[in-house]
Amino acid sequence: MLVQSSTATLTVGNSYTLALTTTSVGITLNVNGVIVCSHTDTTISPTMANCLAGVYANHPTGGTGFKLLAFSASDEIALTHSDLFDNNYSNSVGGNYTRSSEFAFARFTTDATGVTINTYMDWPAVVTPYNQIGVRSIDSSGVVTEYTIDTNIGAQTLAQDLAGGSQTVEIVSGPQSNYSGSSISGSWLKAVAFTGATTTTLVTPTSTNRLVIYGDSIASGDACNAPVLENWPCLLRNNGVYAGNVAVEAYGAWALFSDAPSGNASTLVSQISGYSPSRVWIAVGAMDYILNFWSAASFGSAYQDLLDRLHGLASPPVIYCQTPLVEGNESANGHGSTLGDYRAAIVTACSTRSWANLVNGTQILNLADLDATHVVYPTTFGTDKYHSFVEGAMLFLPP
Repeated sequence: MLVQSSTATLTVGNSYTLALTTTSVGITLNVNGVIVCSHTDTTISPTMANCLAGVYANHPTGGTGFKLLAFSASDEIALTHSDLFDNNYSNSVGGNYTRSSEFAFARFTTDATGVTINTYMDWPAVVTPYNQIGVRSIDSSGVVTEYTIDTNIGAQTLAQDLAGGSQTVEIVSGPQSNYSGSSISGSWLKAVAFTGATTTTLVTPTSTNRLVIYGDSIASGDACNAPVLENWPCLLRNNGVYAGNVAVEAYGAWALFSDAPSGNASTLVSQISGYSPSRVWIAVGAMDYILNFWSAASFGSAYQDLLDRLHGLASPPVIYCQTPLVEGNESANGHGSTLGDYRAAIVTACSTRSWANLVNGTQILNLADLDATHVVYPTTFGTDKYHSFVEGAMLFLPP
């Protein structure tokens, strides 16, 4: 179509102001007052500005590596909560985005050569490398290629090249944290557009033998090089050994206390039951201890309430109770409780509940598998060991 002359502008982060001008003879991209790209093509519409902004953010030098991607508004696929796999949230936040479970993802079949993703990141500050979303491409031969894309505060449009050919593409929402101390922050998915595609289909989410992992910063991949793809729950989800869905009910700086401060876990159990889980892996206690939320005795009472409420569901899941991993410092916290006391509280809870499968977390990793700064969080190598351990538990502990 022949487009009328118009200009669209977009600010990318704090560094770039882009102006895209379209006329009847083509387009010009101006970045910070300098023309970096021009193209003669009367079929490109002004909505291309967002796409160009995302590409330029990934290739800030322009020139080499700068790829021009075009799409019109009709190509954009808006994502709602029901479009995401392993998601159990649907609340809209400030009209900017719809919250989702950590690492929930959208799946597409396509032959596209590129993808552009509308995101919203509401962390109060950019905390590298947790400001990420992930892209996974699985070709027709089963070969997996993974990408991470950095996000910035607010609304953004980001782009990633794809190899093309028949493939399944998964767009993964980012790590989440109670970083602000008052609300959950993350990098949220809003819409997707594929370029160079002859066919694209949004796959309807399904659930089979779903495992829900209830955890904290450790499950969120806190010390991984690329938390959005290297956290142990996603490794478990993606390697194909566990025959089922894997959902993540976890956040950074979170604890059992965050969900059940009065010792009553009813709200938490309602949230977990919304996933319709076949199994639940409980991996909490470390942050209750480190962040000094409450004593091991209070933690233990709430933990028992959590177990009883989960077991009392109409379709009770198989429950695995993992004690905290080893840590560099396990001495008494402000409540006089050592990390070993929190482990003992979990052991006690399981000792009178034959249906609760106790997992000794101290056998999963060594201190050398943890980050050097805090000696708490598994490294990328550590998360790989972690997910392999859980795979074994899924195979050999009671189903």
